[in-house]
Amino acid sequence: MQMAFKKLCKLPIGSCSPLKFITLLLTGGYMLKMMTLLLLMIPFVVLASPKKINLKVGKTEQIKLNAFAKEINLNKDKLVKIHRGSDSSVLLVEAVGKGSVAMEVIKENGEREAFDIDISAKSSTNTMINQAKDKLSVISTLKMRTYKGKLYLSGNIVQASSVALIQNVKKQYPGIIVDGTERSVSRPAIVVESINRSLKKNNINSVQARNYGRYIHIVGGARDKLERELAMKLARTIDSRVIDSMSEKVKTAPSVKIDVMFVEVSKSDKTRFGLKGEPLPDASTSLATGVLALKNGHTGPISWQVSDLNFFLEMIKTSGRSRVLSQPTLVSRSGEKSKFHSGGTFYMESVQNVDGKKEIVITPIDHGIELEIESNADQLGQISANIKTSVKDIVEAKIEGGLPSLAVNKVDTAVTIKDGQSILLSGLTKKRETKEMSKVPGLGDIPVVGEMFKSRKFETEEVELVVLVTMSLTNPSEDNVSAAKGIWDHAGRDVKFNIFD
Repeated sequence: MQMAFKKLCKLPIGSCSPLKFITLLLTGGYMLKMMTLLLLMIPFVVLASPKKINLKVGKTEQIKLNAFAKEINLNKDKLVKIHRGSDSSVLLVEAVGKGSVAMEVIKENGEREAFDIDISAKSSTNTMINQAKDKLSVISTLKMRTYKGKLYLSGNIVQASSVALIQNVKKQYPGIIVDGTERSVSRPAIVVESINRSLKKNNINSVQARNYGRYIHIVGGARDKLERELAMKLARTIDSRVIDSMSEKVKTAPSVKIDVMFVEVSKSDKTRFGLKGEPLPDASTSLATGVLALKNGHTGPISWQVSDLNFFLEMIKTSGRSRVLSQPTLVSRSGEKSKFHSGGTFYMESVQNVDGKKEIVITPIDHGIELEIESNADQLGQISANIKTSVKDIVEAKIEGGLPSLAVNKVDTAVTIKDGQSILLSGLTKKRETKEMSKVPGLGDIPVVGEMFKSRKFETEEVELVVLVTMSLTNPSEDNVSAAKGIWDHAGRDVKFNIFD
């Protein structure tokens, strides 16, 4: 071929006619070589329009081929990793570095396919966490905390839609969210939400489903008989036990007002013992004996030896005392639970295996006083209640580097009382130990000898938590009106302003 081009180049311009050119190619065997060259260029013509693939670092793209990939050529093999899928004709392209990669796939049937892979940097962890927080912020009971590149969720989730939203966001941001929420979605709540969604979908907006205790009612005013029948048909398709209350006034379940008083009582009160000496030492040394009259009338000898200082063993028992820690008031519907927590929350770190990797998981743990009451009122004015109360104290680790623990005292009971009666819970005890040290200024700081100029007091106090619970029946609407009227009257008396302020 090169010889042909050289001969052609030596010909003067205009002296090579088309007939001479064809004759030169045929006599020199150059036609066969030219045809071969054109055939070899065909695959490159096919590869002139490669398929575009956009990826982010850390992501994987699936490529479906029409035949088995016999050979794969990459111009930059450090930016991507190629894996075969479950099907022999499927390739998985994993992006491991930022840049552009040209990939050629030679198939078993001889076909060639080209791809241009553009790999961009992945979103930062902080960006993904902020995006996830924005999407989850609509859940009012959800608590979110960021720690070491993770978004930790806690709180009590009571709606099925909120549970579904959390699951969807976790799928969108894998490896970012650690779900530590509690689920309290009851079946009636799920049924009510499903019925209302079905009613809204069918343009029935004048009625809705509500749960009263364990029962689900359809309430409101239907526009006509057909709409009422359709609403009940849709509702009973989801739950056949739904009650038609659209033409009736549904009497709300009675509410229970719960007044609680937490009182801390010192049982044994304080027992103090230790060595006590005079502030200034006596100059002389003496030995004395005496008789001490005891409180019960008996007498007994008591003696002590006086050294350089007047020291004696001190044992004092102080008088009892108590204090009110908290006085909350709770109101709940009959059959529902009321909860009260006074204290705080600390976070405990633990190492867990998540998707085969060790990760630090933060677990929120409540401490302090907790109270849970489930009350049920009957038509006779009696209130049945399941009461659970506990005291949780943080106990520091006894070894260096160890985790703290919780000391828990709890009482569970079930009672039935009349409207306005009270119940007293006790038995939640704990001990507190304290140590005091007093010393003679200057002399108490002398090494070794200074111990003679110090006084140490060790105190052990046993404390009992007493819980007083008073339950009474109440009408929530009347209470709300009364409370609103009180706020209005208070504002009218106390709030004054000038139009020119």
